[in-house]
Amino acid sequence: MATIDYAKYSNMSERQLLNSLLNAEKKEAKLRAEFQERIKNSTELIKFLKAKLNEKLNKERYYTLESSPALNTIKNSFENLSKKDQDELKNELEAVLNNEAILGAENENHNS
Repeated sequence: MATIDYAKYSNMSERQLLNSLLNAEKKEAKLRAEFQERIKNSTELIKFLKAKLNEKLNKERYYTLESSPALNTIKNSFENLSKKDQDELKNELEAVLNNEAILGAENENHNS
């Protein structure tokens, strides 16, 4: 921080002192305005960051079948298929599930 040279004001005329005073007051007002703007910007940033952090912390970490974005995407894609394609996929899924159920039962019988 710059130090003030008071000695230079000691021998000034009234007019020069008045001009120096006015300039110092203008400079002070400018600094106050800049400071207030910086404080306002900093306060807004802090408020924004707190809201964002709160939003992230309160975000769902677990999904239900109804709220899962991935499952909803699959559901929407499935609903956009033709009835024929939907039936084919259902049949394929049913066949895979039945096959796995049979394999699972066979493995249990072998382990017993």
